[in-house]
Parts: sequence; C-alpha cells; structure tokens
Amino acid sequence: MAALFVDQNGKQLLHIVTRLDLLWKPVKRMIRFVLTDRRRYILMSSDTGLSPEDIIFLYGCRFKMVAD
Repeated sequence: MAALFVDQNGKQLLHIVTRLDLLWKPVKRMIRFVLTDRRRYILMSSDTGLSPEDIIFLYGCRFKMVAD
C-alpha cells in the first residue's frame, strides 16, 4: 500500500493504492491491477511497466474525454 498524489483535472489528489501484478487467465498474460481508496476503484493495465500514478492519470484522462 502506498500514498500517492496524482494530478486529476488540475488538482493534486491523494490516493491510497495497492498494486498487484497477476496472471489473468482470460487473457493469459500478466495484468497490473491498481486498487484505490477513492471510490474504491479497481483499475487494470496490460502494460506492467506503468506506475500506479500513470494508470490513475490515464484513466482520469479517458473518463474526462468520455464526459466531455
């Protein structure tokens, strides 16, 4: 578990996260799961090289585009 400050919509928000790299059987490869305390999200990435901060930031960008 780690405490991270992530830029979301121009604001620095504190997230308490847990990162897990697990072999996910449906896709038969390693997936990085990031569990956040904020709204209890579970985020997934097939790029295990991304940091939890990057994954949270990229999901934030994606949902901002969908909402616009």
